Amino acid sequence: MAGYNLSYRDDKAPFTDVRVRQAMQEAIDLPTIAKSYYNNTVAGVPVGAITTNWTGWTVPYDQWPQDLKDKYAYNPTAAKALLAAAGFPNGFSTNVIAPTNYDLDYLQVYKAYFAAVGINMTIKAVDPTTWLNTNIAGTQDQMIYNQVTGLLFPPSKLIVRFYSKVVGASNPSYYVDPAYDAIYNNFMVATDLAKQKALLQQADMYNINNFLQLNSVPLVEYVLYQPWFKGFSGQIFYYWAKVSFARYWIDQPLKESMGY
Repeated sequence: MAGYNLSYRDDKAPFTDVRVRQAMQEAIDLPTIAKSYYNNTVAGVPVGAITTNWTGWTVPYDQWPQDLKDKYAYNPTAAKALLAAAGFPNGFSTNVIAPTNYDLDYLQVYKAYFAAVGINMTIKAVDPTTWLNTNIAGTQDQMIYNQVTGLLFPPSKLIVRFYSKVVGASNPSYYVDPAYDAIYNNFMVATDLAKQKALLQQADMYNINNFLQLNSVPLVEYVLYQPWFKGFSGQIFYYWAKVSFARYWIDQPLKESMGY
């Protein structure tokens, strides 16, 4: 998966300034998070809104230009300088809406890193239904905590994330830019697979280069199932996965041989 991220209200100060968004990214030590929090089970490199498991649809970190890698490196000194240049020499206060069924401990890690550069983030933990309604309606006033489960979403669902003609869950950042809209519009009418892949790469790199959200480390999702459940490959169920249900079956002899 593409992992947990913070979606800023890019239409509201201070997030309208790309220097603030970059500062927040540089305040986070992703390699240390991967090593200490996730016990080296994930890569300590940033990933955008699209998981790199969509091979060919996005640009892996090792193919980023060095100057972009430098902007995503942990650098609290540079983060403070960017905040000062943006008019926040003493930092600022903000908040994030987070559902209680997400990893709130991970959000505390963000909070601590932000505090080190002067950003005071209040975590507003709400029940999942309240969070979902807020996300769908787009009524968060600052940030919202999201889990971009990239393998669940087809490319057309991923590229809409920063499209100005939608709001709420489809565009939680409220981002508006004709340049991005043009990428989206070209993608939606493209019929050639190679062109679609190139456009989705362009869209994801647009997010990454402009820090449209706080991009985090990729995550691993663990799915446990019995060996007698056949036709299943560990994919995560989601509402458009129902078309697969007719292809699953139970190997009754195997189940009985295992004592069930």
